Amino acid sequence: MFKKGLLLIEINSEELPIDKLKYINVYFNKYLKYQLKKYNFYFKKIKVFVTLRRISCLIKKLSFNQNFNNTYKIIYGPKINIKKKDILKNKILINWSKKIGLSIKKIKYFNKNNFKNFFFKININIYNIKKLIFIILNKTIINLLKNNKIMTWGNGKYFFFRPVRNIIIMFNNKKINLNIFGIKSSNFILGHKFINNKKIFLNSSKKYIFYLLKYGKVIIDYKYRRKKILNILNNFSLKKNIKFIYKNNYLNKIVSMIEWPLGILCNFNKKFLFLPEKIIIFIIKKYFGFISFNEKNDLKNYFVIIIDNKIYNFNKIKDGYENVINSELNEIKNFFIKDRKFYLISYLYKLKNIIFHKKVGNYLNKITRMLFLSKNILFYLNYLNIDLNILYYSILLIKCDLVTNLYKYYNNLKGIIGMYYSLLDGESLNISLIIKNHYSIKNNNNIYSLLIFLIDKIDDLISIFILYDFKFLEKKNDPYGLRKISFLIIKVILNNKFYINFYKIIKYSIFLFNNKNIIKKKNILIILNYINKRFINYLIKLKYSKKIIFGIYYKINNFDILDIKNRIDIIIKFKNIIYFKKFIYIYKRLNNLLIKFNKFININIFYINLLKKKEEIILYKYICILKKKIKIFYLNHNYNNLIKYFFISIKKINNFLNFIKIDVKNINLKLNRLNLLNKIFILFKNFYNFNIYF
Repeated sequence: MFKKGLLLIEINSEELPIDKLKYINVYFNKYLKYQLKKYNFYFKKIKVFVTLRRISCLIKKLSFNQNFNNTYKIIYGPKINIKKKDILKNKILINWSKKIGLSIKKIKYFNKNNFKNFFFKININIYNIKKLIFIILNKTIINLLKNNKIMTWGNGKYFFFRPVRNIIIMFNNKKINLNIFGIKSSNFILGHKFINNKKIFLNSSKKYIFYLLKYGKVIIDYKYRRKKILNILNNFSLKKNIKFIYKNNYLNKIVSMIEWPLGILCNFNKKFLFLPEKIIIFIIKKYFGFISFNEKNDLKNYFVIIIDNKIYNFNKIKDGYENVINSELNEIKNFFIKDRKFYLISYLYKLKNIIFHKKVGNYLNKITRMLFLSKNILFYLNYLNIDLNILYYSILLIKCDLVTNLYKYYNNLKGIIGMYYSLLDGESLNISLIIKNHYSIKNNNNIYSLLIFLIDKIDDLISIFILYDFKFLEKKNDPYGLRKISFLIIKVILNNKFYINFYKIIKYSIFLFNNKNIIKKKNILIILNYINKRFINYLIKLKYSKKIIFGIYYKINNFDILDIKNRIDIIIKFKNIIYFKKFIYIYKRLNNLLIKFNKFININIFYINLLKKKEEIILYKYICILKKKIKIFYLNHNYNNLIKYFFISIKKINNFLNFIKIDVKNINLKLNRLNLLNKIFILFKNFYNFNIYF
């Protein structure tokens, strides 16, 4: 019996990756809970704390019950009237033993009411609690590290996000001795790295939070640290009559980085306020500062830095931040003044100096291709009420900021530089936002920037395939991010409902590279197959069934991923209704019949004058109506009504099959009736492969 108590686990390491802190917090908690339950531990609550230098958890009212009197448990199974010699051959018993993962040879039984009652008797391990905690922690860490970049030390023996410095595992007031990462668990915790890095001996897990706070100068509780930072910002707001505008994600990131938050109010020279606001904000955020504004939301020259140590040299730290920010803003001012001697459009010709690769040319070539490709894509999208002047002019401007002086030193500002420079040139806000947003689809609902993003990525995709000589790329190493580009293209098309004939778009895109040697059908098919694989993976990630995905028939020369997804969605919508089940039954009858008489089918031979009976005349007329309707449905992608027309055909086909004899002596009549059925079967089959349902 393991008495109830408080278990403390702390892993103290070198600085953890900032972008992984939230992930560690969520998944350490998740995996630890799973492992504890798996090994029959009981607990009331788990509190996980993650800072830049430590991962810790407190497990409240932890207990483990092991009944030492009964070292086995019984799993009861089926009751069967069976002879003893047939037990090992019985399918029910074989399947049951496989299901629970035990050998049928270990099966036992007792007789009751002329039936044999079968059961398995399983020995229970008497667990060593210390060993069990080691297993749980080890498995939690292994799961946590999956698909993450890790560091190794100790000649590659140990691995974690960062090298581990200290581990403490304590249950109530007793230290649990374990060896993890080659480190023996201790009975002390380490204080703040910059304030009090001494060993703090702990005599009880209940005192962990208090000792860290009092002696270690570490606020382990995330909510407390967050509240303290908000109070710091609030005090400075009242003092200087300013306000701080920030996103929660940004604040949360800073809270995660700091163990003992203290604030410093700094300012930069007011002369830099003429610079674009986003650029000033970018520089201050680079140093994890909070930017201030007045009541009218105009930028002020104050900013707050949250530091993570004692202020022994307050003025020195303050001067250091102010000097660095002012120095960077001064550099930006000089670049900005140089750049503004010319309009943004005048930088277009300089794009020829940026070479993507000698095989695919420079960025000026890319802009030219994008202009032609945009017109081609718009043709398939019926122009979507697009103003062509805005689209074409935006394409000319989108990459111009890549050759500015400011971009050479601050390449994270691509798009933002172009946006501000175009506004200063007197361009419309719409064009300026298109320049800024065309690099991303996140929070982007501007049709022009989304179209340009799509055109840009398609051109990138073709460029990369040309660089690789159209080799099919399935290697883990993907230096040009081909898989990511493919997924982004798919996402834009599906999210914005763009119906695009990929075969023709890719063919035209390859043609724009002006190289006759690469304009081959096999090259187009290589790219299409690659996109199709990424598309299937994308649908699987969205929890679409593989069976339903692979039921789609499509013509390679009319490859349209949105159209394919629409057909899959409509099958999912109707697959559980009674009419769909009746339709599958009729489809199956047609399929079996046409396979049986396959040698008599000739799609080019059909005689209307041989239609004599009412059922075949009705079916023929309906096929004629359906053919016309299907053309309209395909054109408008109206598959909801198309499926309904399929359902209407059920009764007509059923009547035909029930009252019209197929296998007649008159060979022409037999052929005619089979071809009539084949006509409607082809209409069904061209939409979807319903064979997967039988």
